[in-house]
Parts: sequence; C-alpha cells; structure tokens
Amino acid sequence: MNKFYLPLFALFLFCQNLEAQVDTVPPVLVCSNNISVTITPTCLVTVWASDVVDTVYDDTQPIELGIRKPCVGSGFPSKKSTTFTSSYEGTQTVEVWARDNSGNSTSCTTTIWVQNFGSCEGWSYVDFFAYTPKDESINQVKIKIDGQNCLGDTVDIDGITDKLLSPITAYYKCYEYPKPGYDLIIEPSRNFDPLNGVTSYDLALISKHILGIEPFDSPYKIIAADANQDGKVTTFDIILLRRLILGLSNTLPNGKSWRFVPWPYVFPNPENPFQPAFPEKGVVPNTADLAPSDFRFIGVKIGDVNYSADPD
Repeated sequence: MNKFYLPLFALFLFCQNLEAQVDTVPPVLVCSNNISVTITPTCLVTVWASDVVDTVYDDTQPIELGIRKPCVGSGFPSKKSTTFTSSYEGTQTVEVWARDNSGNSTSCTTTIWVQNFGSCEGWSYVDFFAYTPKDESINQVKIKIDGQNCLGDTVDIDGITDKLLSPITAYYKCYEYPKPGYDLIIEPSRNFDPLNGVTSYDLALISKHILGIEPFDSPYKIIAADANQDGKVTTFDIILLRRLILGLSNTLPNGKSWRFVPWPYVFPNPENPFQPAFPEKGVVPNTADLAPSDFRFIGVKIGDVNYSADPD
C-alpha cells in the first residue's frame, strides 16, 4: 500500500470509531407516583425535580434534572424546582426532565397531591376592574373568560363587577381563575341603558369634531362618537344618536352600549384610534407561571363624548 494512503486510511478508521462513540441515547427516567406535599405556614411549597424521580440513570455522567408545570413551556426546563401556593390545593400535574452530558433528554409526567392544612386561602383568584376615562369605576360589567391549555382542557367562566364589597370600587373577583398553562381571552361587556349619558350636547360636540371646529382631545371621545361602530365618525352617527334621544329607537348597532379597551393600551395614533383597530378583549398568554393579580379595562359609553354617563 502506498505510504501516502496509510495516514488517510488510519484517519478514516479513527473517524469511524469516533462516530460510533457519539452518545445518542437519552437517560432512563421513571417518575414517582403517589407523591404528596404540604403547604407551609408561608402559604407555599417548593417541589424539586429530584423529589418526584423514582429512577434515573445513564451511561454518562452527570445527569441534569428539570421540572415545570404543564403547558407553560417546551423543551428542557430552565428550573430545577417549581412552587405551589395554597391556590393549587388538590391534584396537580408536573413534567420532570432528565438530560445527559451529550444533550440527550427525556421526560415523564406525574401527579402531586398538594395538601393545605393551615390557614392559607385555598382558592386562586384575580380581580377584574373597569373604569371610565374619568377614572370612575363601572358597575355591572359582565366578564366572560374563555380559553384552553395544551392538554385540551377548556375554561368557560362568567362573572359581573359589583360594589357589594366596596362602596367605591366595582370589581369582579374570580375564584375559579385557572392555573398557568392556559391561553385566555377576557371579554367585558355592558349592553343596557343605551341612552345613559347621551344628550343633545353630545351631538353638538360630535358635529364640531366632524367640522374641525373643536376636534376631540382624547381617543376615547372619538370611540364614543362612533355610534354605529364602523371605525369612523360621521353625520350618520349623529342621526343614530338623535333617533335614540327622540325615542325613535331604543338600541345601538350591534346591541352594544359600552366598549372596553384593555388598560394600559397605548393608541399608536390617538387622533384615529380605529387605525389600527384597538383591542376590545384582554389576552392572557400561557407563558407566565403565575397568573396576574388583576386585569383592568377602560369603558367608553357610546354616544357620551363628555363623559356624563352614570357608571352605576
């Protein structure tokens, strides 16, 4: 054999041997079952990945562990522990992951029984508030929550803001607020008493805005002036509101008497809040491990451009 081919042949054998030694097999991982944890006096408990592993081994070392609640991420978790508050009382699911030194990973799923024997409140909740542009709380706002998680579990909750617990602030406290991992759509509505706050003075102000004599100084006033909700303010809106005042009609288009904007939405063009269309629903993505403590909206009474409507 030519002496120049010997090093190449040796290199070929070395590369074949190196390729054969590449680790592509993930660790063996078995989750424990019938695990229970107890909420501490601080109203939470931390569960480590190692706490819920029955068996884990691999040909190479070391083995890295991770844990997360379901539907809040993908791939290998960034944390080695997860926290349960008193709101998680009952059966909870966790994903446990193992990864070897070569980057091969595997996972298993198990359930944990979270016990709460102390004085911690055992329900999760979130407060929903609605305010006028004048920062007055709005009573009797219907709140609808729809959503689902990656496991196909759905959410369908209805509520209404009230002042039973506060003479000043109207809010809805949702005790059934779902755990992290859900994509949620939150939609407020208040569709009664369309004449509330609508007078001939509002029509005069809308006319001045259309003629450019006295343009509105707030995107919320422009939204209120759009009586037929077609994304612009015209004389036809004045006609609709005049018919309402004269008693020739008793409803507004689409059956809406209020429109709601999630706070703190910033209008890209305050002089034209319809371009782009402003959101009228709140969106809570499943990326957060903990739900927000409250969710707020600004409510606009359609036709009431001087904010004289009674929010109660």
